[in-house]
Amino acid sequence: GFEWSTPMNKPVDMTKGHGLTLSKATPLRVLLRPRLPPHLY
Repeated sequence: GFEWSTPMNKPVDMTKGHGLTLSKATPLRVLLRPRLPPHLY
């Protein structure tokens, strides 16, 4: 498992983009930190 966060703890922008698919207006940026020691992955 991982701990998820956003850069500078900003909220995620859920604005939808244009087009037939529901893409996001701004790309999702996240930071991942492992919860467990490296030897367990």
